Amino acid sequence: MRIIQFVESLDSQAGSLEYLLRGLFEALRARNVETPVVRLSDAAAATGGVEAGNGAPRSAIDAIPFERATATRLVKNADLVHVHGWSHRNARDIAAVARATGTPYVISPCGAFSGERYVEQGWITKLRSRLFERSAVRTAAAVTAVNDEEERELRDRNLNDNITPLPYGLTFGDYEGSAALAQEGRAAPQGRCLLLLGPIHPAEGCVPLFKALAEIGSDTQGWKLVLAGPATGEWRQMLEAAVERKDWAERITFAPAPDLPALRAWLAGASILASPSLRIHGPVSILQAIASGVPVLASTCVAPPGLEHVIRVCAPRREAFKPALATLLELSDQERADLAREARELGRSLFDWSVLADRYLDFYKKLI
Repeated sequence: MRIIQFVESLDSQAGSLEYLLRGLFEALRARNVETPVVRLSDAAAATGGVEAGNGAPRSAIDAIPFERATATRLVKNADLVHVHGWSHRNARDIAAVARATGTPYVISPCGAFSGERYVEQGWITKLRSRLFERSAVRTAAAVTAVNDEEERELRDRNLNDNITPLPYGLTFGDYEGSAALAQEGRAAPQGRCLLLLGPIHPAEGCVPLFKALAEIGSDTQGWKLVLAGPATGEWRQMLEAAVERKDWAERITFAPAPDLPALRAWLAGASILASPSLRIHGPVSILQAIASGVPVLASTCVAPPGLEHVIRVCAPRREAFKPALATLLELSDQERADLAREARELGRSLFDWSVLADRYLDFYKKLI
């Protein structure tokens, strides 16, 4: 079986889908599936987590840079094409090539069709989106949903006749002993730490989380909030200015998390991982926290299905964040540790690639 995997971008920054996909590709190859990976973005490809020439962290996944002729050849010789993400323009080119060659293709939008709820779009963008839905999306062999929230939205919009729930997983073994392995010359936060691990952007829910913390008040004394991840545009500076105005500078830290050792260090010092995202995307930091034994608070936009009883899940609104977060803060350290242990055991049984890869393989076989 030959499955071509197209990915929007690959890097080692916090929140990157690469951390989930690398385990899938490895597991498929171990099952005798040929899986060339093509990077749709224009960023330079590399391997081994080495710094790229422009200072951006490089990917640990061997990927072929996108080029139309090469992509066309790969698609023609494939049994199936899987496109992860639908925001990049090259994704539509791949769908067009697959349709022209009669190669079945799968789209995993990772929230791309839900983004307009949080991003203002002009009429040209909206029209183009509708045209793509009627053609490329509707003729896909399947459109997958990363969680229950995305599945509901995709079905409500009737984008495709085959909407399939297909969550992403993680190689849990990569995070065993995270606390011990994390101290590779990096300082973990001291004291009780509420960690947001991913892009520093309002769509990740940091602003309503700030407000929820302020409203909880005295129960948050002694807690520190860390936002660890890449900054997009000028959002970090704007958020830092807001923190200064509120006199929260001593309690809130902004920091990079450009690679796996840095992620492990932050997770090692975290008391709670918060993922209050206002938009649907892959549960990267959530699964990393679960595998590392860190309790989790997540919005319904990013919560993995089936873990509702072992992580705290709430609607993506400030009024929902407040009671959900307060419940976790009120627990003793031992109670949070017990909850995290249950989440790790259940998460491994559902989302470790040693289990989940077979579900992908069966899914692919039905479409070929």
